[in-house]
Amino acid sequence: MAKSAKSELSTNNTQTKKEYITSDEVSTKRSENFLSTYANVVKVSANPYDVSILFCSLNSDGIEEKAMIQMSIEGLKGLSDIISNVITDRDKDFSGV
Repeated sequence: MAKSAKSELSTNNTQTKKEYITSDEVSTKRSENFLSTYANVVKVSANPYDVSILFCSLNSDGIEEKAMIQMSIEGLKGLSDIISNVITDRDKDFSGV
């Protein structure tokens, strides 16, 4: 039996230490503009203040851009930690796949 998906939110403030909370601890509301898409190509660019992550799909016509997320460098650092944890947990849970 597979484990349920984990959700973590990162709050990162330069004046306080980094905190992680679960999504169960915060009220969540889905935006009217919520987008769900599949991507198999990711492009990342950065400037001194922000990072842009462009999610794309490679198909027979080339690369189709699907969605872009822009975030602060501090937000990206928190996301990086969370993604690392998810990959580690996934590899433990599905090592035989």
